[in-house]
Formats: sequence, C-alpha cells, structure tokens
Amino acid sequence: MEMMNASHHQKAVASSRNAGVALISALGLLAVASAVMALLFMRTMDNIRHGADDTAIVQTLLIAQGGASLGVALLQGDLRDSLDNLTSIHSDSTGSWSFGDSYYDEEEPTPSSVTSALRPVANGLQATVDSLLCGPVELDGQANLNLTFFFTETACSSEELPAGTRLGEARFIRGERRENGGNQTYALPFVMVSQGELGEHRRRVVTQGEYHFTVGRRSFSRYALFTDEHISEQGSEVWFTNDTLFDGPVHTNGNFYISGSPWFGGAVSSAGEANGQGAWGYGDDGHPWYGGNDGKTFFNASRLQYGGTRPNMDAGGRRNRPEFDAGVDWRAENIELPTSAVDLETLASAQGIHFETDVHRLTLSAGTELRDDLQDGGPATYQYIEAVRGYGTDRYRFDDEGYLAKWDDDDEVWKTVTSEFNGVIYVDGGISHLQGPGRSRSRDADTAGPAIASFAQLTLVATDDTRITSDLTYEEPPCTGSLERINGDIRRANCENMNARNVLGVFLPAGDLIVGNSSGSSAPDDVRIQASLMTSQGVVKVENYDSQYRGTRGAVELLGGIISQKYGAFGTFSGSTMVSGYSRKFTFDPRLARGLTPPHFPTVSQDGVTDVQTLTFGHREQIYQ
Repeated sequence: MEMMNASHHQKAVASSRNAGVALISALGLLAVASAVMALLFMRTMDNIRHGADDTAIVQTLLIAQGGASLGVALLQGDLRDSLDNLTSIHSDSTGSWSFGDSYYDEEEPTPSSVTSALRPVANGLQATVDSLLCGPVELDGQANLNLTFFFTETACSSEELPAGTRLGEARFIRGERRENGGNQTYALPFVMVSQGELGEHRRRVVTQGEYHFTVGRRSFSRYALFTDEHISEQGSEVWFTNDTLFDGPVHTNGNFYISGSPWFGGAVSSAGEANGQGAWGYGDDGHPWYGGNDGKTFFNASRLQYGGTRPNMDAGGRRNRPEFDAGVDWRAENIELPTSAVDLETLASAQGIHFETDVHRLTLSAGTELRDDLQDGGPATYQYIEAVRGYGTDRYRFDDEGYLAKWDDDDEVWKTVTSEFNGVIYVDGGISHLQGPGRSRSRDADTAGPAIASFAQLTLVATDDTRITSDLTYEEPPCTGSLERINGDIRRANCENMNARNVLGVFLPAGDLIVGNSSGSSAPDDVRIQASLMTSQGVVKVENYDSQYRGTRGAVELLGGIISQKYGAFGTFSGSTMVSGYSRKFTFDPRLARGLTPPHFPTVSQDGVTDVQTLTFGHREQIYQ
C-alpha cells in the first residue's frame, strides 16, 4: 500500500514539472510573438511613414525611363532629319568614303580620319539636340523631365558628362568604296541622360550607345560615256565601229548600234528603254547590229549573252565581234538624268560662287600670288576664277585650305568670301567662252598653262549653252598619253598618278555643251579637255561639225567622260578620212571610277542617310533624395 502511494507521488511531481516547462515555453513563444508583432508593427509604421517617398521614387523612375524611350524615338525621328542634312553638308563629295580617307586600293578609311571627319557632324547634332531639349520639361503636377544628349563632351553649353561615363570614338563600321556603288555605315557614340524629378526626389537613367547611320551615292562622273538615248541630236542612228574605244564604264538607257569590232575596257550596260523599244519586233532588251546588205539585224538579250565578252554577231556576211573586256549587261535598269540643279545653286549661294547672269568669258587658271598663269611652271598656290560679264569683271581665287577671296578693285586687295569654299561655281545662264590660260604656241597643247591647280576640285554649272574655246587641263594629270589601237592591239594611257587630287566637272541641266568651232569662238586644233562633261537635256558636241569651210581640226583629246541626253556629233568622215570637225580621242580618267568625283556632281542616287539604328550598351540608374 505504501509502495503504491510512493508511485502516485512521483507521477504527480513529474506532471507538475511538465506543466511548468509548458508554461515557460508558452510564455517564451508569447514573448517572441510579441516581439515579432512589434517589429512588424514598427516596419508597417515605417513603411507608412516612407510610403510617400517610395511612391515618388517609383514615379521619378517611370519618368526617367519614359524620357529614355523618348530619346530613342528622337534619334529615329527629328534627329535623323538633322543627321541627313549634316551628312549632305559635311560628307566628302570627291573621295571614296563619305567620311574619312584612304589610298585608292584600301578597303576602308583610316580610323583617325573617320573620327576627324565626323566631328562636325557630332557638333551639328549637339547643337540641334541642345536647341530642342536643354532645360526641364514640365509634366503634370510638380513632375519634370530633363533629357540631355551628349554627342560631344559638353551639352547645353556647360553641362558635362556624368561621372564614370565617356564618349567613344566615331568609327567606320562597314561598306564599300563609293566607286563600287556600295553604301557605307558609320557610328557616332552618344550618352543620353534622362532624369525624372518630383519635389525633392530625382531618379536618373544614364544610357550609353552608338548612333549607326548608313549613307551612299553614286556619281554620274563614274561613266566614260552615258546616254539617255543613243541616237544623234537629229534622231539618226549612232554606230559603234572599229574606231570606237572606251576604257571606262559605258551605259545607255536605250540601245547601242554596233558594227565591226568596237572595244570596251569598262563595264557596258543598257536598259533598252529610251530608243528602239519594239522597233525590230523582238522587244526592247537587245541591240541592233549591222546586217550587211540586209541593213540592221536586232538581237534580243538572250542571244546577245552567247559568246560572253566576245559575242559572235556576224550577220549578212558582215563580221561583228565587239570586245567587252569588263563584261556586259543588256538588262540594266533605267537611270534617270537630273533636270534640275537647284541644290547646286543653293550650294553656290552659300559657300560657292554664284553668277546671276550670263558670262561672256569665264577663265580658270592655276597660279601663284604674283600671277594667275603657270605657263612658266609651278607649283600653284592659288586657283583663279575670272568672269567677264556685260558690266564688269569679277575675280576670285582660293587656296589649298579652302579660303575663297574676291578682288576688290577699290581697295586693291583680296577680301575673304568664305573659309570653307565648297567648289561649286554656278552661272544663271550660259557661258560664251569657257577657257583656260591658253597656249604660248598655238599648235602645241603642251604649252597651255594649267586651268586647274593641283589641289583644286571644281564643279561648274551653267543653265544654258556653254562653249569651250581653249584647253582645260590639270596641273597634275593622272594620266599621260591616250587610248588608241595600234596594229590591232589596244594601248591604254599611262595612269600612274592616281593620287592626283585636281578634278573638274561641267554640268548643264539644260542646253548644249559645245566645243567652239566658229570664227572668233573657236577652240584650238587638237584641243585638250580634262574634265567630266555632263548635260541632262542636250548634247556634248562640236560647233559646225559638218562645215567643210572650217576644215578638219584634229582631235578632241578628252581625259574624263561624257554624260548626255543624246550622242553629239564631232565631225564628218568619208570612210576613215576625216572631212570636217574633230575626231574623238577619249581616255577615261580612272580616278572617277575609284571614288574621286567633282564636288557635289550630280549623283545616280542622292547621297544621304538611308538608314539609322540606335544601339544601347546598357544603362544605369541613380537615385537622388
């Protein structure tokens, strides 16, 4: 019995101990829970106190991010228009690369030259974007947006790049040389800062990236011969024969007439649209060939492809074997000639030379400080332009740095017109006498002083008939000799001075470009012209080409090319004997196919921005309180 009571006592003690532990545990849990609840309460109260701040931060972040999106849209919109304009102004109008330079056989411009050439574009974009964005943009309530672009180290006159950021170098990305017809893509680095503000709260998003843009064009000066319609001024057929030699690209929008074995050293192409369309019952993509007693035979494009660069097109007992050394395309696209020169007039009025009336005599000459005629040797330090008009004479000159000055008769000094001469001379009307310095011995073309200084690059525009009445030659011609066939073999000119810079283009949007051959307005025998000659609605021809009274005048020795609406006449022949006028001795200036062009010379596709892309390399956010 006692043993049972002891056992009950021990159990009661153990039970009391367990209850105490449970009570202590419960109290501990209650204390922890209370602490947690207190902490949660304190956190909740803190969140309530700071909720307004967090809301402001979120709002300013949304404003900053929205501003960054607006900035990208701006790059694709308004700034693209500005970029297009700046590209037209600052791109190189004569070299292989829109921005930068290289030797003629290199596949991309040097990095340093690209960086330097794109600096004016970056400066221009900075000025444009500053005019649009400097200062806060007020939103609803107290919110503001500040959006700033950095294409240069400083924006809005005095604002500097954010700490920890830097601009990279402008660079060339990809593309082909201009003479290959390819577009070129460049990159301009930028930093974009978008800041949202609400009361005392600010949130900033800093974005770094590159503005990629593609430009491209192709100059008409790249052609040795271009015709819209390959027919004479009177509408008669013009035949390529054994005497035909062209060593540069040749194109017509119409059809060529071919007899015998004309030789073409450059690519030949035809659209077959402007003349001969359906004339022979075979459609328009082909060419008439001489068919002996049968007259003409028309061969369509599929047949012309047979034989490759040496097609056998014998017909009617007549041997027709043209030589297309650089290939031929009988299905080329039609290329329209420009019929306006408004853009060139604008350029001449801005930073060129603009004559608002006909010019009686326009003389181009290379010279020094003391004289404007280098018959006694060089090198030239100035390019002179002298215009004699009805009421007086205007004299200009410019140097290798592009400083254009005009002679002041009253003060007898040269006064600066612009420090950035763009090379464009525009005449509202025609030029009765376009000439160089002339010859010291009338029958020796080598005694003529150079018309174009070694550094000069000129495009002369006239809106009416213009007559060439003397030699027009380069101080540093790229080639010596001329293209000719000797005993059946082709001998090209010796073109070793391919880095020569001087170039001349003459462009008439209307009217004829005439080699003078009349009393008092005549070019010399064997006149030497070094230029790319273009007339959109007329022809390049010899005046009175069929006048036996004027007799034979030797050859027009052209180093350059001819682009015209139709094919102008130069002389008449009896068999292979010249009866009147001039013969043709044409040599293509190979620099014109390798990228060198007269400044702002008309282009097949206008140079400008064809595409833009915005690449961002990431962004970082900053909170200011």
